[in-house]
Amino acid sequence: MIKNLKITVVVDNTASRTCLAEHGLAYHIECDSKRIFFDSGKGKIIRYNCDKLDIDPLRTNAFVLSHGHYDHTGGIKYLSEHFSDNVKVYLHPAAFDKKYAKDEDKFRYIGIAKKNKEWIKSKDKLRLFYTEKPTKIFKDIWVTGEVPRIHKIEKTEERFFSRKDINIPDDLIDDQSMFFDTAKGIVVLLGCCHSGIGNTLDYIAEITGRKEIYAVIGGMHLKDVSQKRLNFAAKILEKYKLKLFAPCHCTGQKSAAYLYAKNPDIFNECYAGKTFVI
Repeated sequence: MIKNLKITVVVDNTASRTCLAEHGLAYHIECDSKRIFFDSGKGKIIRYNCDKLDIDPLRTNAFVLSHGHYDHTGGIKYLSEHFSDNVKVYLHPAAFDKKYAKDEDKFRYIGIAKKNKEWIKSKDKLRLFYTEKPTKIFKDIWVTGEVPRIHKIEKTEERFFSRKDINIPDDLIDDQSMFFDTAKGIVVLLGCCHSGIGNTLDYIAEITGRKEIYAVIGGMHLKDVSQKRLNFAAKILEKYKLKLFAPCHCTGQKSAAYLYAKNPDIFNECYAGKTFVI
């Protein structure tokens, strides 16, 4: 069981006065004696924010990717130049797939940049781990791996594609989240949660055998979703009797406001420069 967990939001769409903001997400995690980066943002501000937050990537033990989109992987270039050679990397193999977004009948590439893919693949077998299934990073620190899609209401956005020539949808099976077994309970850290908050929390509950979750922090990809899906998300949070809830990044301001109204006592702001100590 983890005694001390400190999660610092390094990159987010919003920021404190001392940090910069961009469309992206990255966390620095201090977990007892271990240091982990979860995602790396778009890449424009991670150096600046690390300096402002006094975070030294050289001390990192592991790097985890939530999925293969540019706004979570762009900062790999900076981190890879400052990580030690011994850092371990964890990602779902489908994160390497080509990824596109379709906006007004125009495709744009939103996957991992070529040089960042090359750095990941350059890691030897002792330092590169593919996470199709739940995977232990360190003691009491896990990544979900591929999340089963049980709830039909949590359908992946139709604007994502893995091929642009013949419109093959991308179901983002590489989407995964982290969770921690702490003295206060299970803490869940989300990237974009493309798998859906219901599917993700239900899967973590199945893996851990827990009926309650202490905290959920991160992006929930609820921008512009239906009211029916928002209601479903609120019921899921209520189901697990959270004590701390902090949405950010792709959750969407209106959706975050709605979830705040449903859960005012547990709601926390989440932005670059914010630290959660559990």
